[in-house]
Amino acid sequence: MNGYWMVAVVSLWILLGVVAVAQIGLLRRVAPLLTGSSSHPHHPDLPHGPDGLEIGGVPGEFRARTSDGTLAGRESLFGEPAVVVLTSVGCQPCDRLMAELRETAEPPLPVRLVLLVEGHVEPAGLPPYVTVLEQLEGSAAQAFRTTGTPYAFALDGTGAVRARGVPRGLADLARVAAAVKEVVHQPR
Repeated sequence: MNGYWMVAVVSLWILLGVVAVAQIGLLRRVAPLLTGSSSHPHHPDLPHGPDGLEIGGVPGEFRARTSDGTLAGRESLFGEPAVVVLTSVGCQPCDRLMAELRETAEPPLPVRLVLLVEGHVEPAGLPPYVTVLEQLEGSAAQAFRTTGTPYAFALDGTGAVRARGVPRGLADLARVAAAVKEVVHQPR
């Protein structure tokens, strides 16, 4: 084998190595999308991933509509602790979470539960303890700095994030809510 062939074979192996590394990196980035929900950083018991407001962060301004057509914004989340869940129409994990909420008559959380929905969802059948807000133009997703749904944020009364994560059911929402409950019930 002459020198040119050896250089060609070594170059080919180097190129294959670079392509393999690039593919592994790409797969790591898109893997959460392939599972049906995006995973985010979070509560320690929930899946994590690349985005979402940091702990201690406060959501930016957003616009949403209540079921009666009233406009609402981030101020509607202040004043009392809440678990805010960003969901979207057509998201299978979101649909499973909504179905679980429809089957639960008693509030499963010690704090207020707010669903910020991307798209139109009919609140009929959801229990009265669930507040449904239809986000306008994806503004809530931008305010919470996340693109994946479902995604839950536990907010204290000032609107600061105390926990976050991808809920797969009511048990996960309860774990997120526990972080706010601990803050609320701490002795002063």
